[in-house]
Amino acid sequence: MANSLSQRPKIVSVLRNVTLWTMTAGGAAGAGIFGALAGNPGKDQFRYLILVAVSVLLPIIANGINQLRASRAQRSKAEAIGRSIVTFRSLLSSAVYYLGKMADEESDDMRRIYGGHFTHAVVTAASTLTNAPDARSVFFRIQKKEMICVAYSGQEGRADPSMTIFKNDPDDRAGYQMFNLIHSGKSVLHTDIRKDPPVGLQPGRSYRTFIAAPVAAGDTVYGALTVDSPEANSLGDQDLQVMKTLAHLLGVGLALMPETA
Repeated sequence: MANSLSQRPKIVSVLRNVTLWTMTAGGAAGAGIFGALAGNPGKDQFRYLILVAVSVLLPIIANGINQLRASRAQRSKAEAIGRSIVTFRSLLSSAVYYLGKMADEESDDMRRIYGGHFTHAVVTAASTLTNAPDARSVFFRIQKKEMICVAYSGQEGRADPSMTIFKNDPDDRAGYQMFNLIHSGKSVLHTDIRKDPPVGLQPGRSYRTFIAAPVAAGDTVYGALTVDSPEANSLGDQDLQVMKTLAHLLGVGLALMPETA
């Protein structure tokens, strides 16, 4: 009997971890499937948008729970709860709100305005939802044969926009690699660029770890959503899943914006 009771906390811990993993994997898969469907105009588009939003929330909630568990050993419960509230509010009451406004709006000008707010909300969520210190997130959007920073968000003073320009040109090895990456539909996590630098990346960067996820809807590729941190190994697989789902959500929102936006 005593042995059975001693094993119960271990069983609960395993079940909890399996549940969180299922939420993360299921949410990422759902966001990918419904995100592709939502990129096609039609009477079911708004329904798919809602399903994308729900799918995005699952890994984010799982990540929030993990943040709460980790933070209890380092900070007070009130601080952990406060961080989670800010995180969820950033995504729910901003990104989803503006996504719905874009879906309902008929005026192209207003859809551009809502689209700008929506993009900023998603990029802000990307930097807020990670466990990395001094995180910065950037949305690089394709403009002809280049990708440039059109939206960014930084923590702890890292508020400067990225000046990096990725060129779809073999002479720009990093840019060419980035274009190939997003068109392949794959996301990438580099835990320490000093020990394992990406192809073509120049030394002297202000960060050591980063994630890049393609932003697309259907067959249309818009660019890349990235997050980075100056601390090596501060981003992990959980952050990668969150970034992938946020990138899907961003792609769906961009699909609702006028083509000239």
